[in-house]
Amino acid sequence: MTHPEAPLGEFRFSTGKSHLRLSGWTLLILAPIALFLLAARGNIDNLTGNQIAIGIFLLVMIAAMLLNFLFTRIDVYSNALVQKRFFSKHAFYFSPYMRLYVARWRYGLLNLTIGKHTAITLDDGYHYHLPPAFRQNEKIINVIESYLFSHSMHMLNQTYDTDETLNFGAIQLNRRHIVANDTVIARDDIAKISVNQGKLKIYTKNKKGNARIRSSATVHLDKIANFRLLCRFIGLNEFAEPKYFYRIKRILWFI
Repeated sequence: MTHPEAPLGEFRFSTGKSHLRLSGWTLLILAPIALFLLAARGNIDNLTGNQIAIGIFLLVMIAAMLLNFLFTRIDVYSNALVQKRFFSKHAFYFSPYMRLYVARWRYGLLNLTIGKHTAITLDDGYHYHLPPAFRQNEKIINVIESYLFSHSMHMLNQTYDTDETLNFGAIQLNRRHIVANDTVIARDDIAKISVNQGKLKIYTKNKKGNARIRSSATVHLDKIANFRLLCRFIGLNEFAEPKYFYRIKRILWFI
């Protein structure tokens, strides 16, 4: 949301795009050029016209990536994010009514997991997306969540105390029910709620009062708005570290 008169607040830090991602994409783009030169035995005169054209195109891509890396930054303030790109600047001002969606994932192969990727989406009528290409997205999330706890939590508590329904995206709740992906579950029927591998699972009670083996509802965390605030209303404060929040995407889905 753009409000030129709104204060940015206290400056926290500035961050740019990931050096590692830039290096990885550069090596990937340079690979065909290296293959062309290898086939030509290092002599440019042996390259065909198509190979030269493709090589020039790939070098232009690398130059564009480098310029984007050098000139794109995020300045993080206590009340806003300011994104600078080449000769333009755009500010997203925080609002007590905004929704924060966070997608975290890792790539998995057998028992190994590779990388940590975090993408941020803010929505208060205006949609703002911050891709995982930036280096300090987790720190940005901490600043946004601090704002929400300071400016939104009191309002949510008042709404909850009057037995009205709170909307957290894919989950809505009040004192009597939780609705998860359109599945309505009475609060008294819930045995436990767990978070693991980027999913929130709700288990209801069996006839003996114990938790059922299979969950009654499963929601991906990237579909839940303001997840940390939701935790205050469903007793999940022990999940304080993002290590539980990463969804594993299998490189080979059948392994």
